[in-house]
Amino acid sequence: GGRLSVDGGQSPTVAWRPGSVKRVGLVPQWKVPQPRPVAGHPARFESAVADASGARPLGASWTAPEELTADSVRQAALEGARHIVENQKPDGKFTYFVRGPSGKPGKGYNLPRHAGTAWYLARVAERTGDATVRAGAERAVSWMVARDHPTTEGGSFVSDKRRKDGKVWVGTTSLAALAAVTLDHEIAGSWGALLARSIDERGQVLGEMDRATGAFPPQKQNPYGQGQTLLALATLVRAGHTDLEP
Repeated sequence: GGRLSVDGGQSPTVAWRPGSVKRVGLVPQWKVPQPRPVAGHPARFESAVADASGARPLGASWTAPEELTADSVRQAALEGARHIVENQKPDGKFTYFVRGPSGKPGKGYNLPRHAGTAWYLARVAERTGDATVRAGAERAVSWMVARDHPTTEGGSFVSDKRRKDGKVWVGTTSLAALAAVTLDHEIAGSWGALLARSIDERGQVLGEMDRATGAFPPQKQNPYGQGQTLLALATLVRAGHTDLEP
């Protein structure tokens, strides 16, 4: 047996059975002790991750899950939300991805995913009452409110200045509105008003808006934006924004 190790990180226990090992290739910076080879027997590696709750064997690169119940799903959602909030920046921006095994944050960002993550945190806080997760959701929505851009045609949207084509994706504002209405934030109505304008006379959601004019030009069907916007508008109406029902 032996241990995997990485500088400054935890060291999961690794056990192996006797066998012939000619080469051990792992992620850079990880080190694995070399087992003693036994001629004629293939090597078999078995791993386990240990924490305060005990040791769990790794299967197909994942730890063996707990029994699937309503409580275990709820707890997993809460732990995931707390992990996100733990790595959230003070201004409400999330850590988009982390480089392994160093744990250092990588570059890049994605505004639709920020909005979707804010909605996730808001929903978890709503279902669990967790104050820490709710605070993280509120910071994430505040980060989007700081990027709110009103239109002369009515409503406002979350501005993604990284886009250089002069267009605005309505799905981002749909996800932002879902987060805002879950938290009962006053910005939800303004974002909802823009979503209502994105629907043409046939009931089709026009997913791309012209940033300069605030108009939605004719465009192809977009099932992705259709679903996001319908869900957001239905949630807003159920929350009392009945002006959006038509």
